[in-house]
Amino acid sequence: MKYRMFSHLYKQLVKPVLFACDPENVHDWFIKFGGVLGRSRVLKNITRCLFRFDHSSLNQTICGLNFPNPAGLSAGFDKNADLTNIMEDVGFGFMQVGTITLHPYAGNPKPRAVRLPHSRALVVNYGLKNIGVEKIIEKTRDLDDDFVRSISIGKTNCHDTADTDAGVADYTQCLSRIIESGVGDIYTINISCPNTFGGEPFITADRLDRLLRSLFRLNIRKPMFLKMPIRLSWE
Repeated sequence: MKYRMFSHLYKQLVKPVLFACDPENVHDWFIKFGGVLGRSRVLKNITRCLFRFDHSSLNQTICGLNFPNPAGLSAGFDKNADLTNIMEDVGFGFMQVGTITLHPYAGNPKPRAVRLPHSRALVVNYGLKNIGVEKIIEKTRDLDDDFVRSISIGKTNCHDTADTDAGVADYTQCLSRIIESGVGDIYTINISCPNTFGGEPFITADRLDRLLRSLFRLNIRKPMFLKMPIRLSWE
């Protein structure tokens, strides 16, 4: 009953208002609002009572990590680790932070989020906007709960990393800093972001091999996943 009420309220009242606004502004509002909720224990508890749902049938262990449910927040929403203290309370089973890069990037020129109402879709062209690995580490270093957080790692979006060797070095240095800091439970290597300088250079087998060989020289002791472009065949 509670969830049907929230669904009706959202569809009839909240959604029409949000969809009349600029989508990037809506995203920024929710990031700020979520950050406020996550900083208050009282608000966190209220949020958990309203939105969290637990059932043993949803629980599973993968790569030695416990996931209370299979619904996760993908990379691209919480770019700067602003929601790391609230996502569990609104019902997610895990989340990805980022995608983060070695150096900060302010984002591609606006508009970089555009609604396609007839297709019921959203075109996103932020270009790996984030505050950089050092500031992300500062914001996530003291998280000590059991909620699973993946750190999504990409290549800094700039001319200097468009070269293959420079791109490999950029990825490797970023992952190295994350490993040294100890933050995150999973590492996700994101090679699928076409709206950046140099496009997607590591979606070819030879370049991907060069990247992975460099990363595997690091002292990786946590699960690591690879985000691939969905349009490519498995082969």
